[in-house]
Amino acid sequence: MNNKLYLASQSVQRKRLLQEAGFDFEILDQCADERSCDWGMPMQKLTEHIALLKMNSTIVPTGKNVGEACWVITADSLCVDKHGEIFGQPADHADAIRMVKAIRDGAVAGTAFCIDKRAWNASSWQVEKRFSGYAQGECFLDVSDESIEWYFDQLKKVSGLNYMKLAGAFSITGFGAQFLKRVDGSYLAILGLPMYEVRQALVATGFFD
Repeated sequence: MNNKLYLASQSVQRKRLLQEAGFDFEILDQCADERSCDWGMPMQKLTEHIALLKMNSTIVPTGKNVGEACWVITADSLCVDKHGEIFGQPADHADAIRMVKAIRDGAVAGTAFCIDKRAWNASSWQVEKRFSGYAQGECFLDVSDESIEWYFDQLKKVSGLNYMKLAGAFSITGFGAQFLKRVDGSYLAILGLPMYEVRQALVATGFFD
């Protein structure tokens, strides 16, 4: 199988999940302005909207042959605390500390993704099929006040994760796994890419044909 797969994301977690599942893919940039979104929407609708915005803001390299196909994946992850506040990536260090404290009482983390199958028509890529999906899980994290700074440092040192690039400023894998009390729902949606749902979408769009 030589189908071309692109991941339009700089997320370390998403890259790892696809690599560990055995996919060959290339990373693309996208220039979506998430500040233009209505952050008053419910979390699921907001993540779906941002994933689609990212898809429409992704530039795929020029094709070589008429009719050749490629698949593009975009995704967005957010979480919402017990009080209904939606967390994306922290605005600054103080915001990151606030988020980690809030998640002690539990937070629902959701990931929406969008997958395009595109075909090259000699001058541009045309979308042949588009599939969107969403999954979520609830997690409970326990990082004490005196451990938060150390927690942030170790996420980078041990797991290679920048807490400022993580929704909610936390991770439940690698170094962060030891602070995870419980998960209900989709573990991989919390990580950033629900792989079962992604595979089903790739099947539906003919990636494995």
